[in-house]
Amino acid sequence: LSNYTANPLVMITVTVLITTGGLGFIVWRNIRHYSKAKGLLLHTKLVLIMAAVMLLVGAAIIFIVEFGNQDTLGQMPVGEKILTSIFLSASSRTAGFPCFDMNDLMPFTKIIITILMFIGAAPASTAGGIKITTVALVVCTVISVLKGREDTYLMGHRIKRDAIYKTFTVIVLSLTLIAVSFTGILMCCEGMSLQKTIFEVVSAFSTTGFSVG
Repeated sequence: LSNYTANPLVMITVTVLITTGGLGFIVWRNIRHYSKAKGLLLHTKLVLIMAAVMLLVGAAIIFIVEFGNQDTLGQMPVGEKILTSIFLSASSRTAGFPCFDMNDLMPFTKIIITILMFIGAAPASTAGGIKITTVALVVCTVISVLKGREDTYLMGHRIKRDAIYKTFTVIVLSLTLIAVSFTGILMCCEGMSLQKTIFEVVSAFSTTGFSVG
């Protein structure tokens, strides 16, 4: 989509499609049957909040870091910079549609995109990654521990311990798979950049599809 960064119709349409696809069938079913369900499920509320936070925080960091980079956002008007940053933030968590050569990104931006790819979007969606609900449960668990609570609470709801155990299991297994793959590639390919290798491995793990070549 590198030829369409100046076309708001294309960029906004694709961004909306990526975002809606990343919300998942559970969320859309709940929204569709909102009146019958008598409100939104905890899952739906969590996904909508986390999706908005991830999109905006990712876009803000990309915008700030790449603002003066002449190979990416530097030569764009401010409006196009904002739209491209939002698009890249959304694309990093599921679609993997680049709007310029990923090699031209600043190193810190590549780290942020790697994190976004690792997290992904919502369960039962088009995205890979460990899912935003997993991250939310981890954050809430850490906060509960810091507050000295024995149980984890999320939006006023007590989370069962087996759900917490499954959450940490997913993260540990995911990190193990990434670590093994990362180590294997470094052993087989001499001269590979550490950052490029982890970028490619996480992109493959999350089925995002971004590549730095």
